Amino acid sequence: MSKALSCARPLVTASSIFALCIELAACTTAAEAPTPRAVFQSSVFVGTHSGKECGQTGSWFKVGSFGAPELGTVDPNNASSDLASPPRPVEDGAAEQQGTATIACSVRQDGDVFKIHASIALTGATGGAAIVAGNLTDTRGDQKNISLSLTRGGESYTDTTCVAQLSEATTPAIAPGRVWFRVRCPKAENNPAQQVCESSAEFRLERCVQ
Repeated sequence: MSKALSCARPLVTASSIFALCIELAACTTAAEAPTPRAVFQSSVFVGTHSGKECGQTGSWFKVGSFGAPELGTVDPNNASSDLASPPRPVEDGAAEQQGTATIACSVRQDGDVFKIHASIALTGATGGAAIVAGNLTDTRGDQKNISLSLTRGGESYTDTTCVAQLSEATTPAIAPGRVWFRVRCPKAENNPAQQVCESSAEFRLERCVQ
């Protein structure tokens, strides 16, 4: 029988039945694994540095949209109605702008700590790539020692001393498999170009490995 049907082949011995159960569990897990999705925006700018140190200003690249919650709901008299300008998350592998988005993320809880790792990439003329990693807790205020790398057009700005803050737009802002936070990096370095700038990014990660 072909390998394509291996998840459903008939077996008769006790050991082979056990093996089949393992195969079926693996097939079910793969079939039910949710597709990660994200909203993301980023900037690289002069900040506290001089124009000689940093030649970058403004938006870097983005994926999806955070919407405009300040516009309120469709029905101003009904707070539970749909938002007038809702967020638009983008799934891994989906078409976005002039290219395709690739999203991978994990938000794993270990006691009071959530271990975060995510990569977001977008092909096309408006695209780029971002990698973020670090540990967060479900607390407000600054959380240190976050690393962020932003790449676009062959240039990369990386900082391992970034500070993160959980979003106040939703409660809780972090849970196994999802997180919404902002990162600001005071010393994002592009070593080949001998440039140092500030960078910032906002991530809304959902359906991540947990």
